[in-house]
This record gives sequence, structure tokens and C-alpha cells, in this order.
Amino acid sequence: MRDTGVKTLTVNNFKLPVRAYVFDDQGEPMHVYFCLWQELTGVKESDYKKSLTRSPRLASVALGNRSSGIGLQILEIAVWGIKDDQESQKAAERELRQLIEPKKRS
Repeated sequence: MRDTGVKTLTVNNFKLPVRAYVFDDQGEPMHVYFCLWQELTGVKESDYKKSLTRSPRLASVALGNRSSGIGLQILEIAVWGIKDDQESQKAAERELRQLIEPKKRS
């Protein structure tokens, strides 16, 4: 497994911070994008990205705070058959466009 860090998937004008991993699937790369999303009003994107690192998540689990708020959602998407990291990210964004509704302007 290779951890490629925090990436931002842009889907229908919505920025989704994800943790990106590459696994070996019988000699072929499998790209996995993981997002632990909680409605955090007033939190800067850079602070949220820091929360995706292992240390804060493990500390939270150790304290028994797996879900510290309402609205916690998990998204995980895997992409097979594409070797290039950037092309894999584009493929994930294309697939997510079908699942995530565009933001409605008020």
C-alpha cells in the first residue's frame, strides 16, 4: 500500500477532500479514495485536511470519539485499471459526478 496523501476531488463545483491510497491488486494498481465527512461549519479546508491524517483520527478513536457529531458520512471509492495517479483521480471525479448532486444556489 502507498499513501499518496490528501487530495481534493472536484465534483459539480463541490470540493471533496479525500485521503488517497494505492494498493497492489495482483500486480495492478487499485486507487482508493477515502473521505470521512462531518458537517463542520466555520472550519477552514486546511484544518479539515489535517484532520484526515492518521494521528488525529487514531487519537480520537483512542478517546472513544469515533463520531463526535451529527452528520458523519463515509465515502470510499476504488478505481481499477488505471496506472497513473492523476488519471485515476479524474476517473473517480467522473464517477462521483453521477452520485453527487450539484450545489444549489440560494
